[in-house]
Amino acid sequence: MSSRVQIPRIKAFPKDGRKWQIDWLGAIKANSQQSIEPTIEVIIRPLGGRSSSVNEEGAQQDVVDVGVGLLPFLRVGSVWLNGRSCPGFLGFSRTFKQITISSKSVISFRANDYDPELGKGYYIVPKWEYEFGKNGLNSQCLAIKNNDDPYGIILPAIEAIRFYYAGSTNLTSLSLFGAYDNYLTDIINPEKSGYLIEQERCVLRLRRWITDDDGWTIGRVLHEPLAKAGVQRIYQSILPYSVEGACVYPTCSFPFEGETRWMARGIWIETIPGKRRFLIFELTRCSSPFPFKQLHVTRDNDGRKAAKETDIPEDEKQPCWTIPKSTTSLKGKEAELQTGTDPQRYVKPMLLDMIGERFDELSGKEIIKTEKIENPYKSGQLAGLHSVPIESLSTGKEVGGKQPVGPVKVQEITRRKGAEPSFEILLEASEILNMKEGFTASMRSVSYDQFVTPRLKPENRRQWPYLDFKTKALRCVWGMDIVYNEISYCFVDYELRRKGERTAGLLRNLNGSEITYSDFGIILHGLSISEGNWENLYFIQHDLVAIKRKHTWINGEQCAEAIATMIMGS
Repeated sequence: MSSRVQIPRIKAFPKDGRKWQIDWLGAIKANSQQSIEPTIEVIIRPLGGRSSSVNEEGAQQDVVDVGVGLLPFLRVGSVWLNGRSCPGFLGFSRTFKQITISSKSVISFRANDYDPELGKGYYIVPKWEYEFGKNGLNSQCLAIKNNDDPYGIILPAIEAIRFYYAGSTNLTSLSLFGAYDNYLTDIINPEKSGYLIEQERCVLRLRRWITDDDGWTIGRVLHEPLAKAGVQRIYQSILPYSVEGACVYPTCSFPFEGETRWMARGIWIETIPGKRRFLIFELTRCSSPFPFKQLHVTRDNDGRKAAKETDIPEDEKQPCWTIPKSTTSLKGKEAELQTGTDPQRYVKPMLLDMIGERFDELSGKEIIKTEKIENPYKSGQLAGLHSVPIESLSTGKEVGGKQPVGPVKVQEITRRKGAEPSFEILLEASEILNMKEGFTASMRSVSYDQFVTPRLKPENRRQWPYLDFKTKALRCVWGMDIVYNEISYCFVDYELRRKGERTAGLLRNLNGSEITYSDFGIILHGLSISEGNWENLYFIQHDLVAIKRKHTWINGEQCAEAIATMIMGS
């Protein structure tokens, strides 16, 4: 997951002091309360203890309904405590260096289907290997051929939708409900959008409510027939949703064909002795191509000021509506994300930024924006709205009324310039270490949102934990757990934007015991205090020792050798 933001508390999740894990995502259905926003079934179970209901197979699972606008935050295997996302994921990371996507290599099936090769009684995903829950049995899955097994890699269709088509609240709405076919003019101005062949540039005249970074996905759908077919398939599978009481399980197809590289988190499952398949919980990276090399975004009125030398006189400008003021939470209360009541109209949404690093193709790319020569608009003559006291938040469609609910939207921001992520190199290094005698290694963090350096100052103050102060993106930290000769280590690396010496750290407890999540929290706090300086003595008082190492590796093999040398020499 690419989020760096603290997700507000989700009201529907249990708040009983126990950790709950998302086991699966089920049907999309009409909201059973006052809201017009559809919901998706989230199948959860407690990590330890018993839940309030037990399904037929005995798995301790409950089902909660959450607004579909939160789909970008919902990951199978993620852990939640009192309604909040917390560290920890089910599964481990895996890189598939050469996956072939084609009509012949991809099969659609239901989670409860039998394996056609093995026959009745043998499930494609055996129930004794993974329990979807009764509400997930009809969910759609995509199988990709791997190692001569047509079901070698299994991907939930809802995860494919989230990853390729629904990376934000706006994109989720567009992909699920046919907006590309039925309401295209609500997304772009078609007369001022198109494709420049020589520059391989997609030009989009976006409507005001669509963010710039949503343009990458929108452009892909508009200029790649396979992507267009993918969202059309989503919409066709959703159509029965409009029938009262209907539960629908959306599916899709991929927005590309050919060979690609995937990074994913999941588990190995065994169908019959010796035959293993990989069940993906979350896609984290893909090398698939886009149908264009550049994205150029324009708008009728994007809020920017024009240069004084070229702007038109103020009395020639047209008045426009003022932007609604920000919402304000009631004093002493925390605004929760709920799905029972739609938010008020004309209230500025709270934006939850995610740093999007899903696609190799977009790494370091800037969105082109033409310099503004003139601005034909001026501030409207209408008085702005007063700040609205808010008790809760919703990703639903804004409506009239005076309900104390504010709108919230998850938006994706593609990473701009800066140091490239280390996660892929560390993942490759962990796989190489596992092939060395006496070593076992695994990534502690399997998604970019798992560990970040904590803030030490108020949110509006510049500080080292911010990788990007403008978007408030916190600096990511990756940890690799390693055991050698029965002694536990943790190799820690972090993002660094500024120039200069870059170092990583190898940590261990003085007694050789495992570095716990509590220990890891101390490490994160220490990095914030020392601004990434491993020579800081902060760790010693907690029985943690750190060995620093300069970055001299350029690939996973060199990184693995550096780590092994550090461990055997410590």
